[in-house]
Amino acid sequence: MERAVLDVSEPAIQELVQQAEVAARDESIACTPSDSLFLQANGRVDERNTAQAFHNAVLADRFIITDYIQSGQFGRGWRAKDRAHPESPEVFIKTIRSQSDRLGSGAAINHQTHERLARKEIEVFLERGFGRLGAHPNIVTTVLCYGSVAVPSNGATGNAFFFLSPDLCNGGELFEYLCFQRREPPFVRNFEEKTARRLFSQLVAGVQHLHHSGLFHRDLKLENLVLDSRFVLKITDFGTAKWAHECPTVTDAAGQQHVVARTVTGTLAFHPPELRRSGAFYQPDKFDVWCCGAILFFLVAMETMVRRRINFNVFQLIKQRAQGYGDLLKSEPRGPDGVPQNVRFWVTFQEVAQSITPQLQHLLNSIFDINVPKRASIDAVAAHGWLQGEMATDEEYFQDMQSRPTTATGRDRVLDLPEHLHGDTAQALDAVEQYLERTLDLVLPDNDEKSLLRDGATFLLGTPNLFSVEFTGTALRCVWLRGSLEDWLGFVFELKAQLQLL
Repeated sequence: MERAVLDVSEPAIQELVQQAEVAARDESIACTPSDSLFLQANGRVDERNTAQAFHNAVLADRFIITDYIQSGQFGRGWRAKDRAHPESPEVFIKTIRSQSDRLGSGAAINHQTHERLARKEIEVFLERGFGRLGAHPNIVTTVLCYGSVAVPSNGATGNAFFFLSPDLCNGGELFEYLCFQRREPPFVRNFEEKTARRLFSQLVAGVQHLHHSGLFHRDLKLENLVLDSRFVLKITDFGTAKWAHECPTVTDAAGQQHVVARTVTGTLAFHPPELRRSGAFYQPDKFDVWCCGAILFFLVAMETMVRRRINFNVFQLIKQRAQGYGDLLKSEPRGPDGVPQNVRFWVTFQEVAQSITPQLQHLLNSIFDINVPKRASIDAVAAHGWLQGEMATDEEYFQDMQSRPTTATGRDRVLDLPEHLHGDTAQALDAVEQYLERTLDLVLPDNDEKSLLRDGATFLLGTPNLFSVEFTGTALRCVWLRGSLEDWLGFVFELKAQLQLL
């Protein structure tokens, strides 16, 4: 039976949301948490060891931090258990980095700037309309909370803002399904059009919902698209988002009114050319559309970009008018339907042009229109013929996603027992044996009287045989044979919990 997901509308959660609204408007309360919450044994804050220091921290006397997931420039993501609903799946929590918990000296910023940027992200969530965004299946459900924090590792207590989401999205970032860099040599594999279409249609649906709700994301990129256990794509990270009512409106030479922004945000690799001039107005909706196009292009062309050693820099080089790139995109000539043909771009990347359908090339041309008013809107993108084509079936989609060696979906895990348990191998073996004996549907190998865990012993778990566990010396090699990502991650985390590795 599927476990119920946390409902963020429950009264206790809404009380934390209300506390956040009150605290955010109190100028005496900082948006960045105190360094004391992240102190390590040496009395200092070191961003390399923050994950260890914050382990088992309790937020709002309810959420227990069980594992570190990832971090960005201003925040850290955590897996957490909900003590109020121990039977429910774990939740995702994002905390704001403290002033000293920074990404190395090169990324250092002063306290005032750090506080200002943290407050800006918080203010996006204070808008009444934000709570409705999470109802969309392709947007991560997130609420801003404020509550107590207790850290067992250093005895620190205090209060802090945090972002709570029942969407754990344990499938990880889309980026690593395309280009998994924590491997030598790095893994890079394009998506076939049917799979790319399925992913892109979900992205477009989410962006449509944002724009129709009056919110512009302004930092759409592969790292900000995450997948749940069924590989459903969801948009996350609204730290640079902007509400339409906060933006001025200008009238162009043709008498058309446009909502515009001026602050340059986002990631350089996904910037459109109009962001070349600092301080100039740009249309945030067309900015988002360009980012969607860049994402789609990388999904189907990344192998070529890596082979040419351009990687994710192609649009940055175009924006900077680097030699050989400055004139790749032109507003003329245009086809009969008014879409630019971008001839030099496709000649330069001829192998990409030859590997995709003309309909996909046409869609990308409508997005990579440097004449901003003529660039396709998100609604026009959603209505494009290419998105109406055949999509990967569930079986094809899951098989493709599971075959990619990302952090989340890697098909095997090797747990070195002495390394994880500081040399207490005997204790680990006892724990593993007890786990295997309790597990249902266990196919036991022939064994002697001493132990189930003989060198080379292999166990098949699940029905029908979803995973195998092979014991080799002092290590366990766990292999995902079949089944869903949710099954696999649940198995791995349960086994690690038995070994007290979480």
